[in-house]
Amino acid sequence: TFSFVSRWLSFAKEHPSLTLEIRTKSGNPAIFESLAALYQNQEALKQQIIFAWTVSPEGLCKNTEHGAASLSLRIKALLAAKAAGFSVRLCFDPMIFHADWKANYSTLVEYVFSKVSADLLYDVSIGVFRISADYLKNMRKKRPDNAIVQYPYITENGVAHYGTLSEEMVQYLKERLLHYLPEEKIFVWNGGE
Repeated sequence: TFSFVSRWLSFAKEHPSLTLEIRTKSGNPAIFESLAALYQNQEALKQQIIFAWTVSPEGLCKNTEHGAASLSLRIKALLAAKAAGFSVRLCFDPMIFHADWKANYSTLVEYVFSKVSADLLYDVSIGVFRISADYLKNMRKKRPDNAIVQYPYITENGVAHYGTLSEEMVQYLKERLLHYLPEEKIFVWNGGE
């Protein structure tokens, strides 16, 4: 991971007008401590990079993100990146429909903001689960017992999604986030509309 990120930083250094988002589920603060030492006194370069952590309710992390860092470790890594001088973003994306999704996403928001001060964040993004219809078809064959892929999605323009449930999920989460952040710091992915 470190060498991969270092290559992106080198690329950004060669293109000072470029801003890069590096999406991650890293739970390793040492990476960002090493980057801080390596790019000491290069604040302009650090501001070109936004490290963006995907966050999900703990139960979904355990059941669907096999091998990824726990939520608590991701938060520690995010705080290390911020301490190293980088911009940080939280991505509540993809939101996945499941039993008790409202309670689980409420708990997630409360937990995150009990650990991370909102003023440390560049912004947050919200997006619901969406997937290529062709890829979904293959996943259904390979994982017939998986509730996430067996959901009765609506398919439009080759993309399977929750339909109007998506709007309800986004609005629900956005209302919770507004307790911590101003609206202009909440980006909602709308499918390119």
